[in-house]
Amino acid sequence: MSKKALAIREKAESIEQLREIFPKGSRVHTICRHVSQSGMSRDISIIKCWEGTSLAPSYLVSKAVEMHFKVSNGHAAVRVRGAGMDMGFHLVYNLSQVLHGDGYALKHSWL
Repeated sequence: MSKKALAIREKAESIEQLREIFPKGSRVHTICRHVSQSGMSRDISIIKCWEGTSLAPSYLVSKAVEMHFKVSNGHAAVRVRGAGMDMGFHLVYNLSQVLHGDGYALKHSWL
């Protein structure tokens, strides 16, 4: 199987799993783990909290929205490039667009 075919398959599987984790109307929590020295990129972790437990599907999110996955200092995060806006919202908006076809189908909050 070629790398491109494998990437397409991983993205489809990630989207399928994330639709179960984040149905329409659910809340996505984000944590900014690192900001680059230039301020032009951030490493943001994705967290799903419910009933006293949590899940960190940052790897699945990185595959679904086609952004880089980064592990540093023991934290898994999605590398988001850009500045001048709320990059956590940007990440959740893109995730919502990919999963549900509506950028506002998921709610965002910072932890």
